[in-house]
Amino acid sequence: MLKRNFFNCGILTIAILLLFFSGLTGCASKKASVKRKGEKLVQASSKSPPSWISRIPEEKDYYYFVGSSGDVKSFDDGKDEAIADALSQVVSTIGVRVTATSTYEEKYFAEQYVSEVSQKLKTEGAAKLQGAELKEIYYEKYQKRDGSTFYRVWILLKYSKAEIRKEQERLKAIMELKYGEVKKLEEEAERLYSNRDISGAIFMLIDACQASLKIEDGGVFFLRNMNRLQKIILNINLEKVGDGQLGYVGKSLPNPVGVKAIYSANGEKIPVYGLPIEIRYRVPREKLSGYKYLVFRIPTSKDGKAVVNIDEIYEVSDKNIITARVNIDGYLEKLKNVPEEYSDLLTSLKKVLKTKTVSISFRSDTEARKIKTGIFFIQYDVDSGLIAKPVTGPVIYEILYNKHFNIREYSINPVVAKGKTDYELFRILDRQSGEGIKRILIGEIKIINYDTISGFYTAKAEGRAVLYDRVSGGIIKRWSIVRSSTGSSREDARRNVLEEIGRSLGEVISNTAP
Repeated sequence: MLKRNFFNCGILTIAILLLFFSGLTGCASKKASVKRKGEKLVQASSKSPPSWISRIPEEKDYYYFVGSSGDVKSFDDGKDEAIADALSQVVSTIGVRVTATSTYEEKYFAEQYVSEVSQKLKTEGAAKLQGAELKEIYYEKYQKRDGSTFYRVWILLKYSKAEIRKEQERLKAIMELKYGEVKKLEEEAERLYSNRDISGAIFMLIDACQASLKIEDGGVFFLRNMNRLQKIILNINLEKVGDGQLGYVGKSLPNPVGVKAIYSANGEKIPVYGLPIEIRYRVPREKLSGYKYLVFRIPTSKDGKAVVNIDEIYEVSDKNIITARVNIDGYLEKLKNVPEEYSDLLTSLKKVLKTKTVSISFRSDTEARKIKTGIFFIQYDVDSGLIAKPVTGPVIYEILYNKHFNIREYSINPVVAKGKTDYELFRILDRQSGEGIKRILIGEIKIINYDTISGFYTAKAEGRAVLYDRVSGGIIKRWSIVRSSTGSSREDARRNVLEEIGRSLGEVISNTAP
């Protein structure tokens, strides 16, 4: 047990902590789909996990909650567990936390809500009630090495914000009748802390801060519990998990990545269980330029770890960055209306939380370098006439060659390829390829328009590329870009845009070809 004297701080201690903190300068939990060693995915309700598991939908009049189960024997058990998980998040959003010291009204409200709503959500034909709607269910069935099977289930619950506000107002009325609630919450936080439940103590102290603002002259309680909260968070450190790996484009990273949360106190290092962690992985956008983030929000396990599998690597890089941070933003929403005289302390706490962030990096390469590939690009002018002199193809070839790709160019008359579909052109090139060529890269560049601006000529073009597998005849990957260039003449502008398309396509192909 941790020593309880951490919580036995009087007015003098508070004053000292306040001086220290003033000197500082600077929802829903989701379990991601993680396949462990020795497990085989044998069935799933869809080809790939739905996006809402890692990216919760947003809507003006509704909240969305993602509930998940553990490893259970049957789909029905998993569905029940996932619904209970989602409803616990709803109850938390409303503002109820059932603890050993909760009042009768709190327990009755939470227990009745979860019991009644979950029962109706589990019943077929009653998926929509009291502002709650069970929108989607996704499951995975796994087989272990010994032949036994188990399920994991996720559900997406839609809940009316108006209904939640109604319940929040009802709860508020109950809370205003309470006396001594702050003391009960403090005692519960102390009990959780002494039993090494660091996350539970954090959440309870936030509740104590919230409760203290609802009683007259509660400022001293608010300051005391904010100081305790900040001191605990200061002593939490995040250790990297899975840092420094090597992966390949189009494949998964060999090992999970994430963090291990450790609390240090009295010479001990304690794994922090149940701490909300947000993990963000930057990936290229599929249809637009630039990047987007895949976001995972998961609690730490009993060993203090919060990890996810990177199921696909998208590009070649010497330093892919994954960030992980402690994310208790949802809990701190309870303190969003803190009086101005206490706002500095809340700001100070948020600054400390920002330091609880680590970056995990891994290197990525592409195995496509080793696979012998033939390439052919055809160029069309704005009138769909052929541009006879190859420009784009040689530029792409040079880039791939300099990056050590095993490639060769096809020498065929563009007239033969004119007007052919990608697949028709693939079949023509396939017949001209030796046995050593395993892939064929086909591309088409089309001038979209010409213009003149301030005496300069401009040309705009679209470039497409398709990578085929010769054995299966299937498409491995597609690319498409649009570029513009200028020149002193129309011919200069055309040549420049064809070169620019070549450079851009060459770089993106070399970085993202699996």
